Amino acid sequence: MKYGFAWTGGSLGGVLFDLKWLYHTVARGSWHLDRRLWRIFTPHISGGLSFFVLALVASGGLRIFDSKATDSLSLVLGLAFLVGYFSDSAIAKLTEVAETLFGTIRAKEKHYQSDANPKSQAETDSPQGR
Repeated sequence: MKYGFAWTGGSLGGVLFDLKWLYHTVARGSWHLDRRLWRIFTPHISGGLSFFVLALVASGGLRIFDSKATDSLSLVLGLAFLVGYFSDSAIAKLTEVAETLFGTIRAKEKHYQSDANPKSQAETDSPQGR
């Protein structure tokens, strides 16, 4: 049950984040149809990330809270919402951590990106760049 709450809360956070950026981009006149897939998949990514963050917290593998704190459904829902809402930033930070721990082959990616698209990586990773 708590994992269902985590998925739901994370998805709701992702939907609200998605809608916030939708009205921002429409208001600025920078909405493009090529962002459609980002809009569709953001809530699902947020829900999935929230689900696994809860699993890590409940197992004691991620010590943000005591693993017993996940017995509170309201805490689960609130935490999942925050993880879902900030999932774009959380995934970017997790990428940095993974690159630090495991290394990276970003030099090739940057080379291919500069040939295909002159935008910087920061522009393409942020919602504003989408």
